[in-house]
Amino acid sequence: MSTEKLSLLIAEDEPDLLDLYTQGFQMFGAEVHGAPDGLQAWEKFQEISSEIDLVISDIFMPGMNGAQLMDKIKDHSPNVPVFLITGYAHLRRLVEESEHEPDAFLEKPFDLAELFQRIRELIPGSLTPPSS
Repeated sequence: MSTEKLSLLIAEDEPDLLDLYTQGFQMFGAEVHGAPDGLQAWEKFQEISSEIDLVISDIFMPGMNGAQLMDKIKDHSPNVPVFLITGYAHLRRLVEESEHEPDAFLEKPFDLAELFQRIRELIPGSLTPPSS
């Protein structure tokens, strides 16, 4: 990780889910950069790529889907892990047609605890509860 604090870029077109993810990660002290679609996530990533430890992206989004976003990020910064999420199992086809494979993949519905656990497996030492 670039710092002790995990820095995430989250691309999610459902505002309620983006808020939920943001609040959940902030409870662990993570720095969260959100984007409502793949195009804005890509623009933000280009601005702050050196700060980002992990990208989490929904697959089905307008403009640029999560698989396309993953390909751009992996071409630009191959060592940044990309975690893809979808509520549509058939959209795995988009991932299969991509140049790159996601570092992790999760199908909706899931709870935040499952997402956090998968990220801890992907980036050991991340998302430790804040000291009280």
